[in-house]
Amino acid sequence: MPATATMPHAIRRITLSLALLLLWGNDAGAFDWSSTELQYLHGSGYRFPGNGRDVDRSIFTVSHADGYALGRNFFFLDTLITESGEASQINLYGEATPT
Repeated sequence: MPATATMPHAIRRITLSLALLLLWGNDAGAFDWSSTELQYLHGSGYRFPGNGRDVDRSIFTVSHADGYALGRNFFFLDTLITESGEASQINLYGEATPT
């Protein structure tokens, strides 16, 4: 099965995961404060060296921050999805910082 055939399934799975994180993240019961954000960006017409075609990409981002008596926490996760113009792929990048 080509990679593009599995892309809608991957997007549904990512969206469901992010929605569950949003529901979990907004319950600040153990925290003094809590904030969770979901973001979706889509762009087309990207050009990359060695590829003469336009590339379409989407980015899902989830970020969460909270604070309590012992410190603060922050994390974000970017999911970069290449949709057309080059081989379909999903890349993840994230960072977490407890303080």
